[in-house]
Order: sequence, then C-alpha cells, then structure tokens
Amino acid sequence: MKGYIELLIDCKSDLERERYIKIIESRIDSLQELVEQLFTYVKLQNKSYQLVFEECNINKILYDTIFSFYDDFKNRNIEPTISIPDECCTIWANEVGIRRILQNVIKNTLDHGREMVIIEMKNSEEKVEVTIKNKYNNIDNIDTEKIFDRFYKADASRAYQSTGLGLSIAYELIKCMNGTIMSLIEDDFFVITMEFNTGQKYFQN
Repeated sequence: MKGYIELLIDCKSDLERERYIKIIESRIDSLQELVEQLFTYVKLQNKSYQLVFEECNINKILYDTIFSFYDDFKNRNIEPTISIPDECCTIWANEVGIRRILQNVIKNTLDHGREMVIIEMKNSEEKVEVTIKNKYNNIDNIDTEKIFDRFYKADASRAYQSTGLGLSIAYELIKCMNGTIMSLIEDDFFVITMEFNTGQKYFQN
C-alpha cells in the first residue's frame, strides 16, 4: 500500500490519481476485514467465550442471508438454485453466529466459485442440514481436509480477495453450537454441508 501512496503523491493525472485512490481504498477495506476476522477468530479460541442460545428460524435466516448477497450474485451473472422447505424449521443456536457462518460460506462461494451455485436445506426431527455447493475455480487444488484450517487458501492467485479465515471462523462457530460442518468434492462440485441441532429437548418445557 505504501507504494501506491507514493505514486498518488507524485501523480499529476486526475485519472491516475483516482485509480490509485480506489486501489488504496480496496487495500484498506481488505486490511479492516482481516483485523475483524482475526479478532473474531481469537475470541472463539478463548475457552471462556460462550454464545447465547435461542430459538432461531433457520428458513428466514437463510433467505435473508442469500438476499443480502443479491448484488454479488448479479454482478457475477450467477442465479443460485435455492431449495428451502416452506415449513418453518426452528433450531437452537445463536442467531448472530448462524448468520456469520452462512455469510462466510456464501462469500467463499462467490470469491472462488463460478457458474452454478446450489443452496439446499433439509430438516428432520433432530437436525437441519444446509448444503451449499458450486463449481469451483482450480477444484483440483482443494484439500478438503485443510479447507477449514486457519489461513488456508486453495487458490493462491486470488489470495488478495480472501483473508483465509472465513471458513475457519464458520467451523469454530458451528462447533460452539454443537453442530458440524464438512466439505467434499462431488461431481466437479465443491460441497459444504452444515448440520444444526433443532434443540427440541430445549423446547419441551
């Protein structure tokens, strides 16, 4: 970033100056995101850190989160295939944490995926399963055993677009809620599946 600031100082063209300003702003945004992600990750590593649990309407949370990325999908010419039950599915979790998990997984899909995105939700008596799968750039480079490791990046050429912490934070958050998250490669799709507890035993009072 220092180099771009020096170029900006020496620049005599308004057009070039505007270009350098946009680059610097982008780098600042990336640094801010990295600091925020690091803070969240460190906080989750603290064994005394606890989430507050409540009844959460996972249908609504998932729809809201997908819609919040509407412009991002549109800009990439991606129309996600969405399959969510009409029946309200309630889980026992932390709503802010659930939103963060879904945001991080969808952002990862947008940063590294291409063409087709499929978002599905299935529910049973005790579990709700959310699956997000997509065609992935450089899919052969993905190590599904390391995908949730801190700072892991399958595509080094796009590293500037990612902190490498998003999926690690999703993993730690869902673990705090006694849920699971896993990844696999299936028919040229990169698949992330999340399972959340319905928590019916908490609701039977």
